Amino acid sequence: MTRRAREYLSSVTLVITGDDLDPDYVSRRLSLRPDRTWRKGDERSVGPRAHKYPWGGWKRFVDRKVKDKYLEEQLQYWVSLLTGRRNALRAFQKREWSCVLSCFIGTNGTASVVLPADFQRELMDFGVDIEISMFAGDRDAANKGAAPDGDHSVVPAGRRVSRRG
Repeated sequence: MTRRAREYLSSVTLVITGDDLDPDYVSRRLSLRPDRTWRKGDERSVGPRAHKYPWGGWKRFVDRKVKDKYLEEQLQYWVSLLTGRRNALRAFQKREWSCVLSCFIGTNGTASVVLPADFQRELMDFGVDIEISMFAGDRDAANKGAAPDGDHSVVPAGRRVSRRG
């Protein structure tokens, strides 16, 4: 199916954040390589200004093989990848680190996502939060190459920020 025929564009990213998070420790425990990492106090550029990260973070985007799939299929990819890594995720949560599957959906109309109850139970067993960010805008612009790469803002649990425009 081509992107133009799609109801929506989506991405699902695993994001782990915490005050004392050590990205190397997360990589070792998960036996996965991140796409992006940062430590508390590292500098980041936001527009013309530099800021310091208030917490450490570890981020991995969905694999390229499933990047153009529907949200449900990307979530299934994460369930398959994280199976066998539950103990690591639980260890992060015991440290009060936030473990999130961050979902992005972009559409210029109505989009439907159905997650069957048995699949929701599978997701729940990992103990990760599910964050869903939606963008309603010009899907044609997204189809011309502005598809989400999974690099959208996620904050640790308890540090929610309003995303209202």
